Amino acid sequence: MRTWRVKQWMMGLLVGFLLLAGGLCSWAAEEASKGDGDAADKGKEIVAKVNGVAITEKELDQEMSIVSDRLMQMGRPVGKDQMGALRKNMLEQLIAWELFYQEAQRQKLEVSDEAVAESLSGFKKQFADEKEAEAQMGKMGFSEEEMTRMTKRKMTIQALLEKEVVEKIEVTDAEAKAYYDENPQYFEKPEMVRASHILIKVPADADEETKAAARKKLEAVQERLKKGEDFGALAKEVSECPSAANGGDLGPFPADKMVKPFSDAAFALEPGNVSGIVETQFGYHLIRSAEKIPPSKVSFEEVKDRIREFLKEQKVQKALGAYAAELTAKADIERIGGEPDPLE
Repeated sequence: MRTWRVKQWMMGLLVGFLLLAGGLCSWAAEEASKGDGDAADKGKEIVAKVNGVAITEKELDQEMSIVSDRLMQMGRPVGKDQMGALRKNMLEQLIAWELFYQEAQRQKLEVSDEAVAESLSGFKKQFADEKEAEAQMGKMGFSEEEMTRMTKRKMTIQALLEKEVVEKIEVTDAEAKAYYDENPQYFEKPEMVRASHILIKVPADADEETKAAARKKLEAVQERLKKGEDFGALAKEVSECPSAANGGDLGPFPADKMVKPFSDAAFALEPGNVSGIVETQFGYHLIRSAEKIPPSKVSFEEVKDRIREFLKEQKVQKALGAYAAELTAKADIERIGGEPDPLE
């Protein structure tokens, strides 16, 4: 189950800079370096106005830098053909952000300097030292003063949305139980086996001589087991899997979580028995079954809280969208490049 987060919705794809780790590149800086020297003037260009408050090209570029870098970290780099659509999305996020901030100001919501300092401290702790943190802020296009101001602004918006939306959302036990009853497929546990193993690794490109040597080593372990030596102790001594530290114990697993030859052998064993030598892409194994766990269903009480969180996230998403639309309807918004494309 996912855990709902207001910040996640507020930013959309725009990931908060306080969550960023080191090693990010600055998309905005790279784009500016390709220009003809007028980057400073371009940064001052106005891309939208919200009740008379300007959103500049620089602000949009900074947010583009953050989100594109974060997506790259997640293994989802933004291609050049996607950049235009992402840019439009980011502009709409900035417009919504400004609307929320103006409403927070109207309501005189405040965030303490101590809370802001704590958030910035958390950001800096992601880096080796203060110098590295400052360098990262520079890559992102922010001075420390700008980071402080933006942190306070974003925390103020979060306080508004908590007050106006999140705190008003409730999910009852009856709603959670209805979801549980209507979606049994999410709460079924497959048959599982708890097993231990001893592994002698064999490289994928190993020749026959290397394979034979590895198999002979495991055959010697088999003989020691037949003489009564303890499987767990032998696993700690000779197994070349990280599980050796736990006596080869792999814990419970369903059939589809292991490679097929291993899984087939483990599920065929009766508890307490040890397999013959099993060959997989990793090498040669001896497998000991400890327990067979029949299929079951997670009880409602076990998952009730997670279901409520999940349903609350859904309600929050919907309510936040409605709240943004409500503020938008009362606002004077001018997009310098024209109206956004309709969202599908």
